[in-house]
Amino acid sequence: SSTTCVPCAAGWYSAIGANSSCLECPPGTYAGSTGASACDECGPGTYSDAVGANSSTTCVPCAAGWYSAIGANSSCLECPPGTYAGSTGASACDECGPGTYSDAVGANSSTTCVP
Repeated sequence: SSTTCVPCAAGWYSAIGANSSCLECPPGTYAGSTGASACDECGPGTYSDAVGANSSTTCVPCAAGWYSAIGANSSCLECPPGTYAGSTGASACDECGPGTYSDAVGANSSTTCVP
């Protein structure tokens, strides 16, 4: 009997040939079309906790006070003390200015930086 190769569904991928099954895209990634050999990464400043995501719309911006420095994240990280992220979708936290500090974790405004 012959076997027919079938493309992986959107949200799934097969990295090498001769696979008997497709794999779901892990959190932080997605495959928007059928037949993917790899999943696309959510970009910096975004995250996705979805497994088997089939659209970039599953990648959502990090909240203010949180950041995602690299792509393919399943969650965002809180800005550490001495930093803040004043808007959504931050790929890095801004540092408090010279002569100021902040002991707040997840600060979302420069007003947390005090002399």
